[in-house]
Amino acid sequence: MDDTKNTNALKKPKAPQQPRPPLTLADMGEVPPLMNTGDPRSGNRVRLTVLAFPFPPERQDEWADKHKFALDMNQHNRQFQTIMEVRSRLPRTCRLGLVPYNGKRNIGCTAIIVTSNATPVELERGADLELIRAVQKVLGTRKPPYWVRPVPQWCVVLLSLSLSPKFY
Repeated sequence: MDDTKNTNALKKPKAPQQPRPPLTLADMGEVPPLMNTGDPRSGNRVRLTVLAFPFPPERQDEWADKHKFALDMNQHNRQFQTIMEVRSRLPRTCRLGLVPYNGKRNIGCTAIIVTSNATPVELERGADLELIRAVQKVLGTRKPPYWVRPVPQWCVVLLSLSLSPKFY
């Protein structure tokens, strides 16, 4: 038998995929200190920071395609319904929020917020690897969440006003 004609004989065998190392607390970056409303003049103020998984529109579309979800809807309705479906599958302590999108502080994308530095209880929740793995499973990702300051609410208000048809 001539092996040169057999295309399978010419292909290099694929190297076995190495499993990703297990998730550790170090994967999520430095844990912020507890938020406070200290005196801003003294420099002791610690702002709100959240442990979040960004869930931008392109990830929403990927999730919906993978789960064959809301295939009959237009893109905007499908993304909204996808967010609501994902939210219904998350642990009860998780919330939705906005985090910077593509590194732009004033433009936000939807995020799954695991916890924050708002209270000691929430800060402790950031060390709950089982909770984080549960969120990863729902989102279908192995990437860890990270600590980030959420998009300021005034940016969201200004953006929604500028998109409103009644804005002058």
